[in-house]
Amino acid sequence: MRRTLTTRRGSPTARAVARHTCTVMFLAAAVVLWPARLGGATSFVVVAGHSMEPTYHTGDVLLVRTTGHPQPGDIAVYRSANGSIVDEHLVVHRVVGRTHDGRYTFQGDNRATADDDHPTSRDIVGRPVANLGPLPSDLLAILPRFLAALVSVVVTIKLWPHEPQRRAEVYPIVGT
Repeated sequence: MRRTLTTRRGSPTARAVARHTCTVMFLAAAVVLWPARLGGATSFVVVAGHSMEPTYHTGDVLLVRTTGHPQPGDIAVYRSANGSIVDEHLVVHRVVGRTHDGRYTFQGDNRATADDDHPTSRDIVGRPVANLGPLPSDLLAILPRFLAALVSVVVTIKLWPHEPQRRAEVYPIVGT
């Protein structure tokens, strides 16, 4: 009798392939999305303000990756000199040029003048690679209310009075 490798759904081979595929996909996502604060190259930035409209709108969540030096015309995220170390102030604007000493000049798409800040290469956080839209920030805004409602439901169910279950009575069988 000849034995063959089967790939039926639910077979051990199919489950192993699915498990390994999921593991590889998870590891790839972890590498790509590893936060910059932990040594990775990815940051998430929430847009606040109107200076980049119509490109980005208030509440949009941007996936930002650390890249090389941005060129004029590129959109980049930089640390503003107006922010403190504790409260980092990030700005999402378009590169319009470089100064004679190598600093960048930025300007918002919805602004008539360039920014007062002229950040260096060290101040560049990265370039937006994806606009996730306002949905992630909207979900984060309702998350506390959702969790509070969930906890309330669970506590109510646990504390709701109920009648104790009656034990089934067992009657001995009497032989005749």
